[in-house]
Amino acid sequence: MLTFNIDTAAAVVRPERIGFPAEPAREIVDILAEADAEHVTKAEMRMLEQQMQTGFAKTAAILAEGQAEQAKANQRLTGITLGGVAVATAILLAVLS
Repeated sequence: MLTFNIDTAAAVVRPERIGFPAEPAREIVDILAEADAEHVTKAEMRMLEQQMQTGFAKTAAILAEGQAEQAKANQRLTGITLGGVAVATAILLAVLS
């Protein structure tokens, strides 16, 4: 729902007082009111900034969690590889002795 920060009825009366026709005055005030309704307040900008910071913080936490999981997976893979090398070495030593 659009909210206007100007009193459109009062704004129409002012040009009419100096002889401006009512219908064009209403149209001009409506145009101004529509333009005014589309502006963003500082409070809205602060709220958006806070939402973005919260979103970035969540994204950073998810990335950090993913990096921690990747590190664990790399450690497991390294352990499996080293275990395989140890088994292969033991087999070779058994065959050669």
